[in-house]
Amino acid sequence: MEHDGSQESLNNLNAILTHSVFNNEDELKEQLNSLLRSRKNTKIIISNLKRMDDGELELDFSSDEKDIRCREADLTSTGQATSTYRTSLRAYCSILFLRPRLKITIRRKKVKTKIISKSLGRPMRDSYRPKNSER
Repeated sequence: MEHDGSQESLNNLNAILTHSVFNNEDELKEQLNSLLRSRKNTKIIISNLKRMDDGELELDFSSDEKDIRCREADLTSTGQATSTYRTSLRAYCSILFLRPRLKITIRRKKVKTKIISKSLGRPMRDSYRPKNSER
């Protein structure tokens, strides 16, 4: 992958390198080329995480080798149980799409997707039919 050398391309490259985790153009090219080799993947790069009061990062990568968890949601002070969809990237991705048709992999493990409408306790259906203003 090469840029055309125009001022606009150079400005865009500079903006990416200034505001991303990539230190130089070669690192950026390597990441983009890895996407081109796989042809069907989306890569999410997590950076600039904040530290909690206890010094730990806001995302927990170590307590579950198959998941990425949100520490802050686990530490809610309401005393109520927090939904796993708020604390677990794997649980959130399992219900992300109304009709799941794609494969989602987190930490090299496939996410078992769910059809959310079949997971609800009391589903409701509402049909909307707009009235034609000319009639």
